[in-house]
Amino acid sequence: MNTPSRFEIEKFANEKFQADLERRIDWYAEKQAQVLAQVRSRGNSGGYLPALSQCKQEKLRAEILALADAWVEAGTIYAVPLPVWAEKALEKAAAEMAAGTVSALRGELDLHALRTRTQHHPVGEGVLRSTLNAALREGKLRVKAQRIQAERSIAAIRDDLRRLLSGQPAASLAESRAEAESFVPKGVAERKKRGRPQVIPDERKAAALEVKRTGGSNKDAAKKLYNVTYPSATRVKSASTILREYQKKLNKPLKKSIKTRVE
Repeated sequence: MNTPSRFEIEKFANEKFQADLERRIDWYAEKQAQVLAQVRSRGNSGGYLPALSQCKQEKLRAEILALADAWVEAGTIYAVPLPVWAEKALEKAAAEMAAGTVSALRGELDLHALRTRTQHHPVGEGVLRSTLNAALREGKLRVKAQRIQAERSIAAIRDDLRRLLSGQPAASLAESRAEAESFVPKGVAERKKRGRPQVIPDERKAAALEVKRTGGSNKDAAKKLYNVTYPSATRVKSASTILREYQKKLNKPLKKSIKTRVE
């Protein structure tokens, strides 16, 4: 599979962000209306600006983090570590969001001053600067965390391939065998069965299959399947295949073997 281009990753991230923004826009407007209604009910004319500014700050922070999450999801879906240019793109988009928020804040304050025939203090870009910087730092950390995790997963896959090509067992397979053997009680001798040895017990497969049936994701199923808290990307991908084969095994009719002894 070819490495996705920057255009493909950025397009998916922007589409995901816009879909999430459209879902939240009514909620933002409703929350702001409730906060301002409370200020008006108290008759505190001086509380309008702080309340409105607080609403804008919360909205700006949520949108920046939503965009960062969209970038992280894009990198995860395409199975590539997000380069540094993703952080630069996030920084540029966050600055544009902050500028738009300041403009919207000034416009709503001007409209409020016109309706109430009062004057308000001028609003500058410094009002939302701290919120912008804090949200941007957190968003960049999320993008950086995705890059580190993806690079480690790719390195593990390459290491497994080198081991397999050299005739050695893959590290992930050896780790899975060690986990499976840890579930066997000591002192219990099991008779060797024909065919490939089973790495993951049927008990864990059944538990993971139940998770999928109840609407769980592949990641949730992989947690049960491999008995780990944070499954790797390779394990998450292989979970669906393992469960599909296990489902076929459950649906397969049993064949009775009849042995005839000729005396």
